[in-house]
Amino acid sequence: MTLAVAAFMALGAANYVTVRGEQIRNAGSGEVIRLQLNGDRAPLPGTARLLGSSSAFLFVWWPQQRRAEAIPIAAVRTLQAVTVAAPAPAPPA
Repeated sequence: MTLAVAAFMALGAANYVTVRGEQIRNAGSGEVIRLQLNGDRAPLPGTARLLGSSSAFLFVWWPQQRRAEAIPIAAVRTLQAVTVAAPAPAPPA
């Protein structure tokens, strides 16, 4: 029974990451972040989009690889928001 509950939770998390990743990929929304994992000297290359989190995982979308991933929170050393330049206003007509 415990195994069935754990499998159901894992499938639910995977489905959430996939759906949210598609929304971010298609709309280009989501918080842009940089991640550094425990044991690494530098952040992971590139930036990711934060899909969300649970009590145990961060859900991220890597647009360069077009891949969604669930990362255990215990494996994360730092999570840093990356500032994105605001679009320039249109020149007056």
